[in-house]
Amino acid sequence: MGDGIVPIAEFERAFLIKLLTSAGVENPRDIVERFMAEREAYCRRLLAELSRADRRLIPVLADKLACSPNLLDKALSLWLMGRAYRDSIHKMLYV
Repeated sequence: MGDGIVPIAEFERAFLIKLLTSAGVENPRDIVERFMAEREAYCRRLLAELSRADRRLIPVLADKLACSPNLLDKALSLWLMGRAYRDSIHKMLYV
């Protein structure tokens, strides 16, 4: 990891490889690449599901994501709940 601005994926990849190497893990690059590929596929599936989701189901999806151990899922859950709350305020204003 040199000086300057580095894309987050590059930084994360280098950090995880360094962490696993210092822990004595064999083939840390393979493990990190597989992890990053699986996470990318998960994110694509999640975005596809959210794009098809009925707006009324967003709070349900947010509740499911809130139960995930993944911090990114929890952050997305909070964002979705905020969005659902803002959408409900606008509906109440125009009733």
